[in-house]
Amino acid sequence: MHQDIKTELKNDLKPFADPGSDVEITSEHVVQWTQGGKNRSLQIAPDPETQVVVIEDDRRLSWRGFLASASMASLLDFSRISYAATPDTEHYIATAATEVDADLSSDDAVELLLSLTRQPPSRFSTRLLFVRGEAGAGKTVALRQLTKRAARDYMSGTNGPLFLYVDAQGRALSRLEDAMAKELQDLRAAFTYEAVETLARHHLLIPIIDGFDELLGSGGYDDAYSSLAAFIAKLNGKGVVVASARSSFIDYQGFREKADRLKSQGSLSYHLDWVDVNPWSTDTTREYFCRHGAEYEAQYDELQNRLPREQFELLAKPFFASEVVRLLKDNSKLATADSLLAGLAESFLAREVEKLKDRQGQPLLPIEGHRKFIAEVAEEMWWNENQALDVGAVQTIAELVAEESNSPAKTAAALAEKAASYAFLTTSGDSGLRFQHEVYLDYFVALHLRDLIRSGSTTELRRFLSRAPLGEVTAADVASALVTEQDLTRTLDTIVSCSATGVFDVLLRENCGALVRELLARSPAPLEGLTIKNLVVRGGTFGASALASSSFVAVELHEVDATDIHWQKCNFERCLLRDVLISTERTNLEGSRLRPGHEVMGIRYHVGDDLVVTRDPSEMRSILSGLGVPDLSPENGEANETVDRELRDGLEKVLRVFERQYYVDKDEWQHKGVMSGRRGETVLRVLRDLGLLESKTVSRSGPTGQLERLVVPPRIIREGEGSKSSRTPSEVVELWRKLREFS
Repeated sequence: MHQDIKTELKNDLKPFADPGSDVEITSEHVVQWTQGGKNRSLQIAPDPETQVVVIEDDRRLSWRGFLASASMASLLDFSRISYAATPDTEHYIATAATEVDADLSSDDAVELLLSLTRQPPSRFSTRLLFVRGEAGAGKTVALRQLTKRAARDYMSGTNGPLFLYVDAQGRALSRLEDAMAKELQDLRAAFTYEAVETLARHHLLIPIIDGFDELLGSGGYDDAYSSLAAFIAKLNGKGVVVASARSSFIDYQGFREKADRLKSQGSLSYHLDWVDVNPWSTDTTREYFCRHGAEYEAQYDELQNRLPREQFELLAKPFFASEVVRLLKDNSKLATADSLLAGLAESFLAREVEKLKDRQGQPLLPIEGHRKFIAEVAEEMWWNENQALDVGAVQTIAELVAEESNSPAKTAAALAEKAASYAFLTTSGDSGLRFQHEVYLDYFVALHLRDLIRSGSTTELRRFLSRAPLGEVTAADVASALVTEQDLTRTLDTIVSCSATGVFDVLLRENCGALVRELLARSPAPLEGLTIKNLVVRGGTFGASALASSSFVAVELHEVDATDIHWQKCNFERCLLRDVLISTERTNLEGSRLRPGHEVMGIRYHVGDDLVVTRDPSEMRSILSGLGVPDLSPENGEANETVDRELRDGLEKVLRVFERQYYVDKDEWQHKGVMSGRRGETVLRVLRDLGLLESKTVSRSGPTGQLERLVVPPRIIREGEGSKSSRTPSEVVELWRKLREFS
């Protein structure tokens, strides 16, 4: 038996063996170990098709079949328990989704995810599938339905992988093993968390990490990326992992850089894909209301007529639609408010006033007291970096709120006793309380955030914004409240000063960026003379914001909507504008200083119904010129002008592959589209000659492959064009020189 096969067999069996016992393979191809206090043995026979065949009790099983059998992981029993334990969603309606790169869409996100995850994984790369969508878009419901449907299919004989759903919300992902262990214990699984790696490597079980980036912790999702990469490294380039995240907080470039730090811990080879969960259409939302009864369809029409368009569009998110229906079912009216979220919150608070009464039928607290109580609970979670509070902490908060409102002591006890049935709260698995949805946590935390911004205290504001990502709806609500309350320039300066040059906390920069974007989009008048520094803005729209004679320093804009902006005579220094959406008719950048290939690394625009993406500097220069941007090329032409377009396209394809994939099988370059151009082979040869592509031979029980890895992040190569900085690697400088030479 080949030594690699022996090593893999031992690694696979070790999680099933009793602690302290060894897995031994004799020269007669017999495997022996102790499991459940009993000595076990197997005969292993190599097979051309399945690589390993198990002969046990005169039965011949594939290795995958053996691992799934009743004597090992007992996956049939696991599927039954998983199916029964996953709750049904009342009036469930499928949510549409799109697999981004393949432009593969489906009206049912669950069907799309089943199709994608049942495909055989790559020979040498773990497939990391991100399910993206804003808070409330239906990610969790879709992933739970995925878990339930796969379990049902497995029970009926479908030979597809099962899913282990792990709710990462409120947990430190560095303790992912603890989270898995708890889920498996709750399901009474026949295998431990250590066996998850074995089952995942053989595509028998797919872990789902739901909400990994929504964790409360001072490390933010930066730590989440590192810990997720550490888990993937243990899979040794095999299997599939699904992770959900808010779309605005996915940075595959950042994930790639975290992976670099872990390459020595194992064969860290992954391929990153993502599925976007799409909002409901108007017809789908109406159908959801109709399923609850004809009277709710009438309520839907009434909301459509009454709410501002941007607020009504929130109903396209399943969470908001379900919450509105829940409110209407209790014969409550949606409170008049500036936003749908605020209206929901105030309406539910009003219900608590009516629900929670003393023996004389009087409310325990006025609505202000209830608002104070729930906001204090949210703040305590935020500052303690934990999304769950124990009963004792809730009791203390109730006592303080009751005391401040001059209520009798028994009010605090009654309030704490009723907290588990509070409109916004639910019991957690750790005998505590948590919010039913992070949207509510964000909303009540935002009440404190508004006060911090109003106070102008940058030190406290910086600490606050460094703790967790702000939801997009929350950022919009904060901006809506502040934009009309005080001097907008002062508000912007307060936020920007929290993220001044020299502060490298990406989470802080993105939170500040989200607030600034929403404030600019809502500005009732043009602004002039602003200095906006060190922000990161991912997605969203700047609306019809108008700026003049303003400076952007060390600002990153990723896939933002700038179709209606009027930014005139603005200067951009050390900025990055990546795949910004513009309109060739409406976007106005008259007199603004932008250089394609330097600050601008991609433009998106529509031609009819088609979305066009260009990263060619000469094309971008022509487009920007039409928007009023002056040509800043020196007389002898910039370096990027002299690089052949096909060479540039070939290099960009290589860089985009390595943003999503750590290793690439050398035989797969043709399938990646890199070799379709005349110069693809030239680009790869230059990268190899300069040592920018590192080669590695992988030999396993299956095929042998030659893998290649880009030794510097793609961002460094892009920024190296025309760079005169001493920090730019000499190999990158030489790469651009050779590309100009070959042009």
